[in-house]
Amino acid sequence: VDVSRSGSFGSLDKTKREFAAEVSALLAYSAFSNQDKIGLLLFTDRVEKFLAPNKGRLHLLEILRDLLYFEPAGKKTDLCLALNFLNRVIPRRCVVFIVSDFIAKDFWSLLRITHKRHDAICVAVQDPRELLLPSVGLVALEDPETGGVKVVDTSHDSVRKEFEKNAKERTVGLFEKFNTLGIDAIPVTVGAPYIEPLIKFFRTRRRRQSMHAA
Repeated sequence: VDVSRSGSFGSLDKTKREFAAEVSALLAYSAFSNQDKIGLLLFTDRVEKFLAPNKGRLHLLEILRDLLYFEPAGKKTDLCLALNFLNRVIPRRCVVFIVSDFIAKDFWSLLRITHKRHDAICVAVQDPRELLLPSVGLVALEDPETGGVKVVDTSHDSVRKEFEKNAKERTVGLFEKFNTLGIDAIPVTVGAPYIEPLIKFFRTRRRRQSMHAA
């Protein structure tokens, strides 16, 4: 789970990190109910916390506590570092959920390697305001990972359209790349329902795996 500063952004009643924690907690509890071992890796530009896969209610509670309350030391995102660490410490093939906004650099080759070693599923977290800008005049936008600030005049149609175009291209490109690598990916948006989409995803995945097995 990505706990970098970009997850601190939130335009509704919760941040991307809080929303990611909710989704991750649901996945963890589902695995616990299925008697599976569960582990947790929290990362920024460093490995913040690692809990090796294990069973038990106390282990689950520790995972849930860290998802909700852990305070990271790092600010930026280094997905490559996290994937390298994962591949090194988990030698046996397992299902790996990578929960992030995927605002990171040069991680595709390592993600491909990870997916060959494990069964990687990417959960891409977005906030609605990362997709559409409202017309509210001058807005100061801060990059939470670098501290850089840019003032944008959202009253101009051209500015909002350019923002929307770039956001759409990034999202489409991200999921096209996941598809090219054969990696299952689930888009989740802060404030939108996610339980039914997750159930639908796993049902579709189960049917597909059954067809391949046959």
